[in-house]
Amino acid sequence: MQRQCLIIATLLLLTSSMVAAQAREQSAAKHDDIKKLLTLTGARAIGLRASAQVLEMYKQAHSEIAAEVWQEILHEAEARLDEFVMERLVPIYDQYLSHEDIKALIVFYESPLGKKLLQVMPRMSQESMIAGQTWGRDFAERVQQKLAERGLMK
Repeated sequence: MQRQCLIIATLLLLTSSMVAAQAREQSAAKHDDIKKLLTLTGARAIGLRASAQVLEMYKQAHSEIAAEVWQEILHEAEARLDEFVMERLVPIYDQYLSHEDIKALIVFYESPLGKKLLQVMPRMSQESMIAGQTWGRDFAERVQQKLAERGLMK
């Protein structure tokens, strides 16, 4: 009886070790695919553009600071961007998308339509943002007009 318990315990231990190893392999493969998806969708390039835009605002506000300082800060941001992607973005994608979802998105973004979408998306986003701002301004004016008509606002 003791021998049977020992054999069962050993089998359970081996099985759980194999399952854990397989889960780690699957997780590593999924993370690699998430990184590939982020590369395809230009996450790094978007981060670099955002960093450059932030720095540009600082440069305008602090023109007395030498260009070399800004360049050094930008290089540091570039160096830390991959770390940011791994530590912050990969876990978010991992939480909300299955490995199959990630693979399907990779196939899509490698397709002609996916490539076209990636190419036009920045312009579409910019134009959509401008359209939304215009709508918001028009809506605010209509609200003020309606309130003024009712004597609720001067």
